[in-house]
Amino acid sequence: KSREPGPAAPDSPEGSYPMANATILEAINSLRTELQTIDTRIEEVSTTIRGELLNLKTETQNAIHVLKTSSDQHGASIVELERAASQSADEVTALQSEIKRLRTEMNQLTEKHIDLEGRSRRQNIRIAMLKEGAEKGAEMNGFVSQLLKEVLTLDDMPLVDRAHRALRRRPDDTGPPRALVVRLHYYRDVTTILRKAMTQRDLAYQGQKIR
Repeated sequence: KSREPGPAAPDSPEGSYPMANATILEAINSLRTELQTIDTRIEEVSTTIRGELLNLKTETQNAIHVLKTSSDQHGASIVELERAASQSADEVTALQSEIKRLRTEMNQLTEKHIDLEGRSRRQNIRIAMLKEGAEKGAEMNGFVSQLLKEVLTLDDMPLVDRAHRALRRRPDDTGPPRALVVRLHYYRDVTTILRKAMTQRDLAYQGQKIR
């Protein structure tokens, strides 16, 4: 019998080694290139991060400096405000004491004024219903002194310090005349005049009733 040829023998290992080595070298070179690219990228990122960190550090330091300066200024302002507040409190205390003193003095002066006003009015009398212009241009004090002596039949003319009409608008001819306010120099004349006015019912001056 004839013998059939068997399967072809595989290539010898010596023939496949150069191709495998080339593939490995190519892979190594590719990996080296990728590693270099990664290193370059890492360096770029590192440089960027370092720059950003440096900028952030600078900005932070500047912000801290600004805050410290502002804090120092606020601290100085607070100290000044506290000093001013303390000074104002002292001034308020002094003013309160002064106001208290002035209030006491004002009360004393008010009491004196009331007393003097009362004493002054003790020597005042009023003559009502005397016709406006009855003095006919004469000096008012002398006219009133003569009127009192004549109407009340006094022994002497009383000394009149001042005499004037009540301080309001002069009425027309149909209105009642303003009263005469008379201040006498001596209080004894006041008592004499009031006593005589009470005893003499109908008082008149030149035919005109007065009171």
